[in-house]
Amino acid sequence: MRSLLLFIGSVLYPLVMVIISPMLAFLYLLFGAILLGRYMQSKMQWLMNIFAGIKLYNLHFPYKKHLVFRPKAVRLH
Repeated sequence: MRSLLLFIGSVLYPLVMVIISPMLAFLYLLFGAILLGRYMQSKMQWLMNIFAGIKLYNLHFPYKKHLVFRPKAVRLH
């Protein structure tokens, strides 16, 4: 019985430590990298929306004030 357990352990240990553990570590790191990339992409999109809003507001709003057609008041008397 003891020799059977030693044989099973000697077969399972390399299988787990050499094949399964690196695959699990790789999948764990890949999943973490995907989540980190999505988080950074959403934050960059949020930041770009803020800058785009500021830029558009500051650059175009003053010009819109000058380019708007406003007819002058006409006095009838």
